[in-house]
Amino acid sequence: MKKFTLTLFVIFFGIISIFAQAPQTFKYQAVARDNLGKIIVTQIVGLRISILKDSPLGATMYMETHSRGTNEFGIVTLNVGGGTIVTGSFNTINWSNGEYFIKTELDIAGTGNYEFIGTTQLLSVPFALYANEAGKAKNDNDTSATNELQIIEKTGNIFSLSQGGGSVTDSDNQILNLNGFDLSISGGNTIQLPPDADHDTLNEIQAISKTGNQITLSKNGGSITDSDNQTLSLNGNQLTISDGNTLTLSGAVDLDSDPTNELQLLNKSNDTLYLSQGNFVVFPHDADRDSTNEIQVLQLNQNVLSLSKANAVNIDADTTNEIQNLILAGDTLKISQSNQVIFPHDNDLDNLNEIQHLSISNDTLNLSLDGNVKLPYYSFHGINGFENDTTWVVPSNVYSVNLKVIGGGGAGASFWSPYGTAWGGAAGGYAENVVKTKPGDVFTIVVGTGGTSTSSAGNNGNSSIIFLNGTNIIYATGGQGGPTGDTTSPIGGIGYINFLGGIKLQGDSGEKPRPEVSGSNSTSQGANGGKGFLNKGFGGNGGWSTDYSGQGTNGGDGYVIISW
Repeated sequence: MKKFTLTLFVIFFGIISIFAQAPQTFKYQAVARDNLGKIIVTQIVGLRISILKDSPLGATMYMETHSRGTNEFGIVTLNVGGGTIVTGSFNTINWSNGEYFIKTELDIAGTGNYEFIGTTQLLSVPFALYANEAGKAKNDNDTSATNELQIIEKTGNIFSLSQGGGSVTDSDNQILNLNGFDLSISGGNTIQLPPDADHDTLNEIQAISKTGNQITLSKNGGSITDSDNQTLSLNGNQLTISDGNTLTLSGAVDLDSDPTNELQLLNKSNDTLYLSQGNFVVFPHDADRDSTNEIQVLQLNQNVLSLSKANAVNIDADTTNEIQNLILAGDTLKISQSNQVIFPHDNDLDNLNEIQHLSISNDTLNLSLDGNVKLPYYSFHGINGFENDTTWVVPSNVYSVNLKVIGGGGAGASFWSPYGTAWGGAAGGYAENVVKTKPGDVFTIVVGTGGTSTSSAGNNGNSSIIFLNGTNIIYATGGQGGPTGDTTSPIGGIGYINFLGGIKLQGDSGEKPRPEVSGSNSTSQGANGGKGFLNKGFGGNGGWSTDYSGQGTNGGDGYVIISW
């Protein structure tokens, strides 16, 4: 049986129903992966969703189940609040009261045995659900919205506001025009722009950038420090800059706030390009309008390479006459059709006598055939071991801690026949890392229990997890339970760290049964479970089938160590 994980991400958005009521669900999406990180595609999976209150180990306010299929990208989508209810009422959850967490469990085989995957805090209230409460707001005393509305109208150059709002006259209808270097405004004056001797605009383009309060102009344009945080505001025709002065803009305020009446459209008809509300230009004619007469085709026919509508060349299509062979004869390396070299003699032709083995015993690291070294001793202020779910608060003056987490071991298989085969369970995974903390930080600890034995294949061990202030930072999955029959060995749990660094190890696999022969009766000795880390999270042993009582043993519980 494979171990599966989910990469979770939750999307909240409201779906407006036909009666304009706030929906009582929110979207949930997840990517299903196996223990090797491979995406599980186009497969039906079971999910059990729980809403927890106040902490990852808080009270279950609501629980439901779903059966959904993953798509070709391994994504499974469901509506939280729309599944088969197990307990609680989704509609009565008070999202504004306290913190809420979403717990996810996976049933890949469809047997109803759900395995814990992870718990994530809901950092924002689902919009549509909270909007449902907003929809229950009390009515105000003014039920008529129309008595506050006013309508603005334009007749000629007169703008008026309904319900006694008054009117103004747009007296300025001026047009700006550029003719050569003469810039003129209708109803006003004309000024002459100085000629630009440099008609290449590209050599004047510079880029302005800001880093912090430093403003820089490219192409050696220098830089200045922006020490003033000023705000520009317009009130009527009064333009004001904070910590500065105020200017009165000349001319009437532009009451035409509709920019669409200045937009123009570009249109092409045959060889003419038109600009709406403007002029047009005619493109020069192309004497050759047939683009196909420039297309040529390259073709190879045996050793003749030809270009259509052009010439052909003869090439040597036989590449074998350039091929050379490399030959090693004794200490001489030869290349065909060329030279040779002689290697210097190695008096030691046995490479096995250079191989050494590395081993560790307590604080001593040994290298076979070549001595050992003592590992440095690390002094800790304190150390705690945890066998059950709990919380731990960082003490005063502690700013980093060492975390070790071991997953629960899988149970050994049972087999109730003298000729059966019962595998041992696999050990739980291991993860270790040092994390930065501050006094008062809260670690929530979940210790994975070992798998329990059944009358057949053993159950998987459970994951051990450490949360820091509600966020999953390190965990180790449980080992697989031992199978029965002639199959592949169960897979050990794996350690995971949700940031860089640390140690991540996979637990030992359970062993295969060892057949024995006694007289004319063939029997099978139950296999050993995988060895656990620090003698924790070990796999259960497979049952012996020398008689009809081949019960496997339970896997060892996981363990968590915090030292500082």
